[in-house]
Amino acid sequence: MRFQIAGPPSERLQLKIVTLHQAGYSAQGLLRPQQFKAIYKPGLKKIIDCIKANHLPVFLHCCGRVYDYLDDLVEIGIDAYHPIQRTAGMDLATVKKKYGDRICLVGNIDSSRGARQVCGTKSCGYFHLI
Repeated sequence: MRFQIAGPPSERLQLKIVTLHQAGYSAQGLLRPQQFKAIYKPGLKKIIDCIKANHLPVFLHCCGRVYDYLDDLVEIGIDAYHPIQRTAGMDLATVKKKYGDRICLVGNIDSSRGARQVCGTKSCGYFHLI
């Protein structure tokens, strides 16, 4: 399988959110970690390698509880991870401690409710954690 990013760099979109996928449920990942490594990781790595060969960052959107996959996702080259889904049990402090010096972390706010419902009238602790 071969992938190419169309057009010269000057004509590419400046917004570089490049890969999206779904790998988790609220309580666990869709695949066992061994299945993820054997089935999903090799194909995703090919896509990421192509993106990186074109000097683009990889912003990964992956809902659900995906702790079991994060080591592999960081290893194959993601640059940013979203949404760190709090409602699926993903904890920003835990993810930041392990991966925060290697990738950009985005999210951890319950997007199913409005910001005022989540934060009330005061600032959320999530904004202060970073």
